[in-house]
Amino acid sequence: LDEKQKKLEEKMKQFEEERERFLAQQSKREQEFQEFQAQEGEKLKDRDEDRQKRDDEINEQLKMLEDDNKHLHGRLKSEQLDANIKLKNKDATIEQLQKELVDLKKELKERDADPNGI
Repeated sequence: LDEKQKKLEEKMKQFEEERERFLAQQSKREQEFQEFQAQEGEKLKDRDEDRQKRDDEINEQLKMLEDDNKHLHGRLKSEQLDANIKLKNKDATIEQLQKELVDLKKELKERDADPNGI
């Protein structure tokens, strides 16, 4: 009976040692997993920060381009207005010169038709 008791105690001791080793391994795996999760979390955080930084840079560049575009549109409209004014002035000058030419031709005809030539 003592021998059976000793064998049983020895088996219980072995079982307890195996259980402790298993629990230690389990705890180590859990700790490694938590460390892995923390590292992955940091990587995700870094990637999110990098992406946000790139988004901010892109948005800033986009705003600058939009501002430049507005400025160029304003300048284009101004130049178009200036060109239209110049064209209208030239058209008015041409019209005036044509009228003067018609008047001069009419005056010349009248002189040629006048027998006194005055």
